[in-house]
Amino acid sequence: MFPIHEFSDVDVTFPTKVKKFMPVMEDIPAEFKKWGGTKWNQFFNDWFFDGVENLELTPKEGVDPKKAVRHIRYLMARGNCRTSTRKLECPSCCRSGSRT
Repeated sequence: MFPIHEFSDVDVTFPTKVKKFMPVMEDIPAEFKKWGGTKWNQFFNDWFFDGVENLELTPKEGVDPKKAVRHIRYLMARGNCRTSTRKLECPSCCRSGSRT
């Protein structure tokens, strides 16, 4: 399992060093690298673009749900990517070195 880090309110509001807290592209299954590849791609995009209310997720055993949600919010915060649209593919542009 990918490690889930703890982030402060400031970290989540003003994220830095995003690449450090993401899996390397080679570790991400191919279906996650294309638009609409999985229900999780769609969930991420719905959450980012429309927001979610009454979010009820069941974490895997050993996962702290509050830490996991903060980690996701850290990664999806504005300013992490220079692309004009945000999709789950965004990590590929950030991992490729195109980001300065």
